[in-house]
Amino acid sequence: MEKEWNVNDVMRHSRHDWLNKIQLIKGNLDLNKLDRAKAIIEEIIIESQSEAMLSSLNMPQFSELMLTGNWNGYSFKIEYEVIGSEGVYPELDKPLTLWTKDLFSEIESSIEPFMESTLIITIFKEGKNIRFLYELQGNITSEEKIMSFILKKQQGFQINLLRMISGELSIEITADS
Repeated sequence: MEKEWNVNDVMRHSRHDWLNKIQLIKGNLDLNKLDRAKAIIEEIIIESQSEAMLSSLNMPQFSELMLTGNWNGYSFKIEYEVIGSEGVYPELDKPLTLWTKDLFSEIESSIEPFMESTLIITIFKEGKNIRFLYELQGNITSEEKIMSFILKKQQGFQINLLRMISGELSIEITADS
């Protein structure tokens, strides 16, 4: 599912996303639903702030993966949030990006394709330390496959399985000290 993005592709997808957001705001204003229009604008502001914080990690490959992830045709939605304000982590960029791409592929082949699934990635910047929390909500059809992927040793970071119950998976990634 990996795609090389050129400027035209990125602009086309970005423009499409922005037009959708503007149409949502306009539609709610036309229906005189001012509170909902304001909420959509607030969501856009928060999303833009998260994008800026993501860029400040100094992890360009990982940032690109997060920013373009929902354009790759996965049967799950990708959401992310960055919490904290300090630290850059360029040494994690390549290994974490490769691992996350592999995780996306494992998830894609381990969930019910026509059921709603969401992968939420929360990034906690804590000074010189960083943690990544991956939480999958959806109909997981092959827990064994995901479990064996998670248990593989990775160089540069630790993987901890926090929870795996019906329809939920939580993984924590911490950088090796």
